[in-house]
Amino acid sequence: MRVVHDSVTDFGVDDLARLLVCSPGTIYNKINANETSHHIPTLADAVIWPRLMGDYRIPQAYCRALDGAFVALHVQQHASDVELLNIILKRDEEQGQFAAALMDALNDGDISKKDYATLHREGWDVVTAWLEILGRLEGMAHD
Repeated sequence: MRVVHDSVTDFGVDDLARLLVCSPGTIYNKINANETSHHIPTLADAVIWPRLMGDYRIPQAYCRALDGAFVALHVQQHASDVELLNIILKRDEEQGQFAAALMDALNDGDISKKDYATLHREGWDVVTAWLEILGRLEGMAHD
């Protein structure tokens, strides 16, 4: 629930409420982890809000909870050189984080379950970054 609160407040409750044409109070209630009324995030909220906010932490958290990975395949026909470079650098950053986690895990000569959980998470981040690159390249491909 924390990820819902953080992504919405980072975006701006008033801004999201304006896009949804609803009261900011309704949004505040939905992102309050202690709320006990009917004002809780729905599945529709979890689908619509990330698209409106351009923030995919909610589906990423959902997929992680199910031992999966969320990949936003932003297929764009004309990705600029800078956009392409940014996602390639993001992939490199993710690979570096995986390598650092692997080095930490191997320091004592034994990979614990906790080490593996970290490696699993970091590994999926690398795979996700590669899939995003492929999605961008697909959008640029032509006959």
